[in-house]
Amino acid sequence: MELDVLTVGEILVEMMAKNLDQDFLHPGELLGPYPSGAPAIFIDQIVKLGLRGGIIGCVGEDDFGEMVYQRLKRDGIQTDLIKRTGEYITGIAFVTYFSNGERKFIFHLPHSAASKVFSEDITEDLIKNVKCLHIMGCSLAISKNMKDAIMKAVDLAYSFEKMVFLIPILGLNWVYPQNI
Repeated sequence: MELDVLTVGEILVEMMAKNLDQDFLHPGELLGPYPSGAPAIFIDQIVKLGLRGGIIGCVGEDDFGEMVYQRLKRDGIQTDLIKRTGEYITGIAFVTYFSNGERKFIFHLPHSAASKVFSEDITEDLIKNVKCLHIMGCSLAISKNMKDAIMKAVDLAYSFEKMVFLIPILGLNWVYPQNI
């Protein structure tokens, strides 16, 4: 499979607070689920620009996972590299927006399907057949095995002289264990 851009990382759903300045300390209304995950959003936009794109990720065998998978497939993303697992639920992000422009996230990722990408999921043939490897910095913090898979993909991409680009994610108010 030849791709213009391949990304490796989290695929999840997002639940958004309905009202501005709604905190998570009190009951409130939520909107969603919406397909999400920085790498998934990125590759969806790449494909909408007319490039061939794929994502290596994992979703749960649940309604959220099916919804995200079908959305990516419908949008034209190469979905053959997305694993599904019945052992873990699809990753979830809760987000709220504040009137000062800040956001707050609560992620359920380290113990979700989103964290179940491993070095074995990255092969030479896969990386050899892409033009560009894309990495979101946030994906490196999900789990050690995700970080190891990404580092293997980067090493292989460099060995095949592929373009690699990293988009760091800075300044987010993240709430989940940094277990790496």
